[in-house]
Amino acid sequence: EAMYTRLPVVAYEAAAIGETVDGGGIRLHRKDLAEVAETCALVTEDRDLRGRLVEAGLARVRDFGADSVAARTREVLGL
Repeated sequence: EAMYTRLPVVAYEAAAIGETVDGGGIRLHRKDLAEVAETCALVTEDRDLRGRLVEAGLARVRDFGADSVAARTREVLGL
């Protein structure tokens, strides 16, 4: 939802987050509060980084569009 609404993503690498976010955000590999705060501050303060993350997130959202998902489903099912 964040990527769809043009918000930059900072997320913990857990469960399917890495697969979902892919290159559309910053993935953190440790639950380190200082690292989270520093990363969020960087995204907030660096307009260029924030813009790149928003654009990468929007590109990732397109990967989950109905046509893309249908095409991948047909490919997996061999149709």
